[in-house]
Amino acid sequence: MSAGSGHTESADIVRIRPEPANLTGLAGAPATQQFRTDPGMAEPARHERRGDGGQARGRALVDGRGETGPAGGERLAGWTDALLTGGSDLVSVTDADGVLRFVSPSVEASLGHAAVELVGRPWAELVHPDDLERCRRELHPTVDRADARAPVRLRMRHRDGSYRVLDVRVRDLTDDPAVRGHMAHAQDVTGQLASAAALELSERRFGTLVRNSTDMIVLLDEDGTLHYSSPATRRILGFDDGAVTVRSLCIFDYVHPADLHRARAALRRAVDRAATAAPVDLRLRHFDGSWRVVEVLGGYLLDDPADRHRVMFSGRDVTDRRRSEQLVAEQTELLESMARGATLDSVLLRSVRMIERRLPGSAASIGLMTDDGSVWHEHGPSLDRDALQALNASHAASELGVAIRGSAELCVFPDLAGDDRWVGVREPLLAAGFRSCWVFPLQGPGTNGQVGVLAVFGREGRGPGGHEIEICERALSLAALAVDRRRSEVRLQHQALHDDLTGLPNRTLLVDRIERALVRARRKGIRSPCCSSTSTGSRC
Repeated sequence: MSAGSGHTESADIVRIRPEPANLTGLAGAPATQQFRTDPGMAEPARHERRGDGGQARGRALVDGRGETGPAGGERLAGWTDALLTGGSDLVSVTDADGVLRFVSPSVEASLGHAAVELVGRPWAELVHPDDLERCRRELHPTVDRADARAPVRLRMRHRDGSYRVLDVRVRDLTDDPAVRGHMAHAQDVTGQLASAAALELSERRFGTLVRNSTDMIVLLDEDGTLHYSSPATRRILGFDDGAVTVRSLCIFDYVHPADLHRARAALRRAVDRAATAAPVDLRLRHFDGSWRVVEVLGGYLLDDPADRHRVMFSGRDVTDRRRSEQLVAEQTELLESMARGATLDSVLLRSVRMIERRLPGSAASIGLMTDDGSVWHEHGPSLDRDALQALNASHAASELGVAIRGSAELCVFPDLAGDDRWVGVREPLLAAGFRSCWVFPLQGPGTNGQVGVLAVFGREGRGPGGHEIEICERALSLAALAVDRRRSEVRLQHQALHDDLTGLPNRTLLVDRIERALVRARRKGIRSPCCSSTSTGSRC
C-alpha cells in the first residue's frame, strides 16, 4: 500500500520494462520482442511521479477477464503486437538526437520503407525541406502549444521520391523508463486530402456550370414549392434576389393558366418515377408581367435523404426561338398564298398584321409610291381614317416627305410631338396614343428602287430593337415580293395586249374588248351591230 493513499496496490499488476539492449534492432522482429513483462517489478519512483494515475495505468494493463501475472502479460504482449503491426497509424520513437530508435511496421504502407531501413537514421531525412523548420518549431517537446492536441501536418518523403502528407503528434516520454524518447503518432492523410481536393474541384466545376449555364435548374416539392433555383432562373424570369424569397414561391403561380394542366402532369410523372417524357413548352410569367416560353426538360426524383421527395427540373428559355419559328411558318404560308395567286392587297394586309401581332401596342401601315413620288397609305388596319388621311396628305416635297424618301435606311422619329416635320400629320396619331414612328424603305427586288414605305407607330418614344427590326424586315421582304409580282403581272398583261413596237392595242386586245361588249349587250338584251375586217375587205 502506498503511504497515505488508502489504496492497496496489487502485487501482480503487469508493467512493461524496456529492454535497452534490443531497442535499436526492433524493426525486424515482432513489436513485443523489444519489451518483457515482469509481474512483480516494483517502480516506486514511477508511482511516486504519477501518483494515482500510475495505479490506473497499471490496472489498465490487466486484460478484460482480470488475468494477471504471466498470462496477463502474454495477452498484453499479443495485443500490443497486434496494435503496432496491424494498425494504420505510424508509431515511432526517436532519441534526444533525433535518431529513430523504433518504427512500427505500418511505415511500409505509408512511406514504402521497411521499418528496419529507417531505424538508426535521423527522422529529419524524411521531412520535406520546406516543412523541416516548422516541424522542429512546432513539434519540439519543449514548446508549449495551446493546441497541443491538434496534429501538425507535414510532408514526408516516400521511398519512390514522392511525398505523403501525414498528421503528426509527438509526446515527450524521455522520463518514462519504458520509452526514454520522443514518441510520435502519425496518420497518413494523403488519400483523404486528395479525395477532399477532388470533391472541392468537382463542386467548383459544378458551381461554375450552374452559375454560368443558360439553362435554369429548379428543385421542387411534390406540391410545386420552390426550394432551389439556379442563377439562370432569375435571369430568365427577371427575379430580383432582394425582392423575392425563393422558398416563398410556388412554381404553379407563375405558369400560364392554359399550361397549368401540362405543368402538373410533368411534376406528377416525375414523382411517380414514370418514364421521362418529351420536353414540354410552358409559358412562365416574367417579373415584369410578360410571358416567357420555357422548354422544360427532365424531371428527376432525388434519392438523397436530405432532398427526399423533391424533384429537379431543368429548363431553357426558347421564347425567341419559338417566335422565330412562328414567324418563319407565317412567312412560308404567305409565300405559298402568293404562289396560289393571292392579291396584292391581301398580302400587304397580312404582312402588317404579322408585325402588329408581334409588337403589342403598335400600329403599322404599308404605303406604296405613286407616279408623282408621294406615298399612298391604305394598308393600315389599326390606324383610324383620320390618321391615314393625314399620312396621305403629306406632300412628297415636304420636309417629312424628303426625310422619308431621302434615305435608303431605317428612319427613326422617336418623338412625334417634338418633331416639327410632323406638323399637320401628328395630331391624329398623338390622339391615338402614338409617340414614335419607325419608317422602313420598301425596296423593289433588283434595281427597281424604292416602291413604298413601311411605317410602324409605337407608344414609347424610342427606336426599334434587334428583334423588332428582324420582324419588320421579314414583313418588308414579303411586301416587296408581292409588289414586284403584281408589277410583273401588269407588265406581262400589257405586253400580251399591246404591240411591242408601237405600243398600240393589238388584235388580241380588240377581240377581248368586243367579246366583253357582246356579253354585256346580251345580258342587257341589246342588239348591237357587228363589224369585221379582213385583208380582202370588210363587212357589217
